[in-house]
Parts: sequence; C-alpha cells; structure tokens
Amino acid sequence: MRNFSVGSNQLTGTIATELGAFTNAQHFNLASNELKAEGAEVVAHALESYDMLTDLDLSKNTIGEWGARHVAKALTLPARS
Repeated sequence: MRNFSVGSNQLTGTIATELGAFTNAQHFNLASNELKAEGAEVVAHALESYDMLTDLDLSKNTIGEWGARHVAKALTLPARS
C-alpha cells in the first residue's frame, strides 16, 4: 500500500494500535483526527518501523510541541523493518 489516508475521521490515539499493518506506506495522512500529544507519541512509536515513508500529514491536530518532538525523533531513527 503506497497511500494510507484516514484524514478527517476524528480518530484519536486509538488508531495508532493498527498502524503496524501499514509499514510500507509512502504517503500517510492523519490530518484532522483530533490527535493530541499522547496520540502523537503512540503514532511516533509506530512510525519507527516505516522505512518507505516520504510524506506525513498531521495537520489540524493538536499534538503540540511534545507530540511533535516524538514524531520528529521517530522519523530520524533508522527503520526497524
């Protein structure tokens, strides 16, 4: 799967438990899902194994600085496929 989009679905951090099934996605849209810092931390943990990801959209969520730091750290780690 190249594109994974669940934008504008009002998902919360619970979606992150299912993210492991999409590790080969290149484009990942989680925009407008009411994610907060805790949800971003869970998403970040899942993203650590995404080795093909080129585009991530977390716009219109309220992940804040803490959540953004977790996501940024996850995206700079080598993939653990």
